[in-house]
Amino acid sequence: MQLIAAGEEEVGSSTADPSGNTRGALWPEQAISLIQALRIFALDGAVAQRRGAQCGSLVIGKSADLIVLNRNLFDIASSDIADTIVEITMFNGREVFRN
Repeated sequence: MQLIAAGEEEVGSSTADPSGNTRGALWPEQAISLIQALRIFALDGAVAQRRGAQCGSLVIGKSADLIVLNRNLFDIASSDIADTIVEITMFNGREVFRN
């Protein structure tokens, strides 16, 4: 298991058709990096819910909400991200799920 922490690497996310009906990328100019995608789901999601002061990033005093994945998303192809498994989920600093 590896804890994923957002680094500075830029890894292009896929804009491929998830159903597989269309070959190639859909609007590749609109692709975002893995860092951007993680920020959208974590920090920006918390801010959108007006909870940015309480959660969304790992900072002393904030709720420790995080997941531990079975592999490092920065070490795999974007097409393999969907096959990643959540091993542990923590909410408010307590383990609530273990695979």
